[in-house]
Amino acid sequence: MKISKSYYQSYAVAQQNNKSEIDKIIMLFEGAIKLMAQARVAVEQNEIELRFNVSDKVSQIFQGLINILDFDKGGEISEILRQFYSYIIMKVLQINHEPNVESCDQVIEQMTEMLDAWKDVKGQVEK
Repeated sequence: MKISKSYYQSYAVAQQNNKSEIDKIIMLFEGAIKLMAQARVAVEQNEIELRFNVSDKVSQIFQGLINILDFDKGGEISEILRQFYSYIIMKVLQINHEPNVESCDQVIEQMTEMLDAWKDVKGQVEK
């Protein structure tokens, strides 16, 4: 699921008075990526409990991100972000149901792309 950077920039303008919020989002993404890397290792080593625990934390992070979306200020981009975050939650749940390394890699890649986009947004807001 790809989202153009212009959407992020539009959302950033709406959130401009809250630069620290973007920092928090970046930190959440970095944490989620680290957790997903742990889930990947758990899949490789067939550690079911670890896989479940870290996957659950990733899902909670993304549910939290959904909960803080500001649909009044963010408009269309808030809905697009909600869809992306929901998609990640769904993929993580699928990994728990049908564990495989490739799916973990895909989720990590998508989260990394979104993290990079948020870092770009931060750079635009700070200009």
